[in-house]
Amino acid sequence: MDELLVALFGSDARAREGARLLAASHAEGSLSVYALAIIARAPNRVGLKVSQPVPRGKSAAAPAVAAAVGVLVSLLGGPVPAVLRTIRSGLVSTVSEIHRAGLNARFLEQISHDLQPGGAAIIAEVEEDQPSMLDTEIAILGGHAFRHHLEGTLAVVKIEHEVAVLRSEVEKLRAQLRGGQDNDTLKQLSRDRDLELQQARRRAGALAGALRREGLAKVDVLRAQMARLDGGTRTIIEQRATTVRASFEARASSLDQVAEHG
Repeated sequence: MDELLVALFGSDARAREGARLLAASHAEGSLSVYALAIIARAPNRVGLKVSQPVPRGKSAAAPAVAAAVGVLVSLLGGPVPAVLRTIRSGLVSTVSEIHRAGLNARFLEQISHDLQPGGAAIIAEVEEDQPSMLDTEIAILGGHAFRHHLEGTLAVVKIEHEVAVLRSEVEKLRAQLRGGQDNDTLKQLSRDRDLELQQARRRAGALAGALRREGLAKVDVLRAQMARLDGGTRTIIEQRATTVRASFEARASSLDQVAEHG
């Protein structure tokens, strides 16, 4: 699915009601909640706080939830461009994986802008078949729901493209050296590009490992959910687990090929 559900409420109390709604829906099998957190803005509009953190042991199943909360709270709802610059410079280590998590600036900015003083927001990764039904239930509680498509698949495509380009450049430089263009500048450039290629391949391998861990954690959540269900609802969750496992393994296997043969 690779989407985050965000539900904005006028108060922390209403957001907690929304969280209980999601928990009840998960228990009955109408949707699956991988992880959930609540953030709140103070009445004076200064800063954000974690009202309800991701439960211990749940962040592995939905790393984007923890990353989004970490960015928004660490930077106290500050300007998103500044947030991203800080992240890229490595000064906010708790959210250094924002791009791997598939988040983008517009999503963060929308939450920061729309969360009113005294209000609260649920940030959750939810697998659902009937989103309109959930939206209606959230609206009854006075909330507004929207969804953010995570860019995890694009991250895989991007690193595959990066490795392919670097490999091509390395091969061309090596061909020039074999062809007699033997000079120090060309040799150094070849070494630099080869180093970049090896680093990119290592990132591909690391991302493959991260995807497998997330996929396994998601399947664990779904197995625990289906253990409390029966009949057709249990079958739906079981099929969801099979689909999730296959999707994450396919992406990880593709990155394995890049890491090993890139």
